[in-house]
Amino acid sequence: MNVLLKFSWGHILASLAVIATAYGTFVGLTYRLGGGYIVPGVITFVVSLVLVLSFSTLQRLKGTDSGFAACIRRERILFFSFPFILCVLMVPFMHSLTVHSREDAIRTRFEQSIQDSRKMFDSYEEYSRARCDRFRDAVKKKKLTQVQQDNRVRALEASLLYYNEQELRKRAEDWIGRSSGNISTWNIFLLGSIDRTEAALMEWHGRLEELSRVSFKGEELDDEYWFDPGHESLDEAIGGLESLRELYVKGGFNPLSILLLLAVWLMLMLPYFLQRRHSRNWYTLFPSGRRESRWEASRHEDDCLPEDAGGKGAGATNAGGEDAGDEYAGSEAAALEADEDDLGSFTL
Repeated sequence: MNVLLKFSWGHILASLAVIATAYGTFVGLTYRLGGGYIVPGVITFVVSLVLVLSFSTLQRLKGTDSGFAACIRRERILFFSFPFILCVLMVPFMHSLTVHSREDAIRTRFEQSIQDSRKMFDSYEEYSRARCDRFRDAVKKKKLTQVQQDNRVRALEASLLYYNEQELRKRAEDWIGRSSGNISTWNIFLLGSIDRTEAALMEWHGRLEELSRVSFKGEELDDEYWFDPGHESLDEAIGGLESLRELYVKGGFNPLSILLLLAVWLMLMLPYFLQRRHSRNWYTLFPSGRRESRWEASRHEDDCLPEDAGGKGAGATNAGGEDAGDEYAGSEAAALEADEDDLGSFTL
């Protein structure tokens, strides 16, 4: 048998291409689907499996030692369809490159969203100051001493601002600082940070609303005087995060993806290009005729050897008592060795 399916440096580069494609596919699917890791992980595994089976099957079909006619038909179908298969499989990877090209816009949008979340606390502080001023005007109308008036206003300020609000704001600032520490499009956990930031904003806003519900005797309040009744500050902060999410989900085209597609295709095809055909296989990739195999060529040269002086043909024994068939066997072995020596060169 003459099956030259040997491991070569082409397999190393093809494996690196599969690993890089798997990572880019996982990142691209995570961004495209807006988060989650199970579905992208399963699809990435399927994509990797298809790539490995494709380039290994092409190599085996080219190096087969039997069924040459059937194998060449399958080889041609797989060879010419593989670029289209690769284009489909590389769509998620191309999306990851598109998102990566928006890294500056994503970083700017994320930082703006962080600033909007801080504005929510600034809005609450403005609301609290205005409410304390109204309360001060209200207590002046009552028959209270100046000390009593000041004490009531300070109590309201402490309830609205100094204790609960400042503690909540400090915890929010620490959380925001940790979340914005690693803003990168290659950080697949950034989408999770967006979801957690939205949840945190809603929690903080609800806590500020709860703080604003505290009322003191003498205040005349209705629903319009609670903090952010229309959720304007919350909607502004979450709106910035939603626009940031769109930068991850929205499709696009990056010209660099064409060069990457060609590079990945070439790396995956290296085991096929380095594979030599069987010495008896006269078929080639392009159906432009048959090539005379080295085995046939060596047989033809042996059949054309002149007869010796005694009229003995190629099948007669030579002077040393050796059969001429051994010479033919040696020529076939030489052809096989030539195939093995050419394993490192590109063939079709």
